[in-house]
Amino acid sequence: MWAVLAAGGAVLAAFTFPVVAPLALVVVGFSAAGPVAGSIAAGIQACIGNVAAGSLFAVCQSVAMGGAIPWLWTATATAFGTVVGGAIPWLWTAPATAFSTVVGGAIPWLWTAPAAASGTAVGGAIPWLWTATATAFSTAVGGAISWLWTAPATAFKIAVGVLLA
Repeated sequence: MWAVLAAGGAVLAAFTFPVVAPLALVVVGFSAAGPVAGSIAAGIQACIGNVAAGSLFAVCQSVAMGGAIPWLWTATATAFGTVVGGAIPWLWTAPATAFSTVVGGAIPWLWTAPAAASGTAVGGAIPWLWTATATAFSTAVGGAISWLWTAPATAFKIAVGVLLA
């Protein structure tokens, strides 16, 4: 239940944040032309002096000018990779358990008492082995998906930054 609510909240945030964040920046005084005179953003810039590239102020101004929200892409990719990574072990474990039950049940019937012990061992080992493999695979997929989404987002951000500079 909580997992469903958390996933729903993450999806809602992923779709609403790109709309709400730029509007919030406008309220504070960031605009497409720079900080608005007499605004909170102008006051902050007056206190800072020279704005360092990559600082929070610079990122806020970049977003207000139409740039990408840098960490939003990473967070979305990570959330997606986590959801996919969480689903894959469940999908792999159910068939593995069914297969090991059939194999573990058939071997003792076909063979003798030593085979019964072997079948029990095989039947017990296969779900663990498949689950471990599925977990490792899903972790790798989750990491790869996060990297694949983050790299284009970073490239896009750099391209937009170069075009706006």
